[in-house]
Order: sequence, then structure tokens, then C-alpha cells
Amino acid sequence: MIADRRAGEPPLNPCDTPADQWWRPAADPKPSRLRHDKMVIAMADADISGSSAERRARREWFERVLVDLHERYRTLDEGVPASYIPELATVDPDRFAIAGFTVDGQLVGVGDVDHRFTIQSISKLLLYGLALETHGRERVLDRVGVAPTGDPFNSIELDDDPPRAPNPMVNAGAIAVTDLVA
Repeated sequence: MIADRRAGEPPLNPCDTPADQWWRPAADPKPSRLRHDKMVIAMADADISGSSAERRARREWFERVLVDLHERYRTLDEGVPASYIPELATVDPDRFAIAGFTVDGQLVGVGDVDHRFTIQSISKLLLYGLALETHGRERVLDRVGVAPTGDPFNSIELDDDPPRAPNPMVNAGAIAVTDLVA
């Protein structure tokens, strides 16, 4: 269960709610500022059993969410690709795709989904999830904390007590997490 859920609130069923009510941009319409708490709860609580019609309805709902998000943000053109990382310097900034898996394992995507994108630091999140699944929360917390640092992604700072990386999203944490799953 996600901590953002209010006490006493029943499990959420994404298929019973219009897609436009599951995500709302904050006052600043940058994709990184999207509210996703309810969607995460819904997908975590979704029952993967049911009839094929129920599974199809969940997939169609998820597709609508991705299409709506893609349509809303496909014209966003602020900023420029990072030039200090060779792979990013060559990226076509007009390419945009959103893809994900339903809770029952169906791939859903919209936009330039056949184009190969470099994932860069997103890999930190994937490795952290793998480490948690493989070793459990306590062992992972022995090696890397979860506190926000305000440090840049390429920080190699360690906490003093206990001596560990502050979180898995800075490079020191990513290195510690990689060591757990390597």
C-alpha cells in the first residue's frame, strides 16, 4: 500500500475512473511535476485476475492515460539536450514516447515507441527496485539510505553515521546498489 492513501479509503479501481481524473499537472506544467500518487495506488491495488473483458478494460484505461499524457506533453520543447554526455548530445529532442506494463504484464506504449532511447539515470530506479526485491529492505538500507540530499546526481558523498550512500539516486547510491545486484 502506498503511504499517500488516506486512512479508510477503499481500494481504487482505475477502470471506474476517467483517465483525466487520475493525473493532473501542477501549476507548473512540466512532466516531472505530474501527480501520480493515485495512479500508483490504483495500479498497485489492481486485481490482475478477472475475465478477459475486465483485463481488456484495464488495458484500455491504461492506454487512455498514456495517450492523454502523450498528447498533453508532446509539444513541450523547453530546454536542450545535455551536451556533456556524448549519448545525450546526439538525441533528437522531438522524439517522445511513453511506455509501461499493465499489472498483468501487457506492454502499452504511445509515440516513438520503436525508437531506442538511452535511459541514463533511470537505470538507478530499476536497479534499486531489483535490489529491494532480491535482498529485502533492511539489507538495502544497510548500504544506501533514502534521504533527499539536494546533491547533484553525480555526487559521491557518503553519510557519516552509518557510513553509507545517502540515497540510490545519486551516483554513490547507484554504485552501492549495483554492487548488491552484480
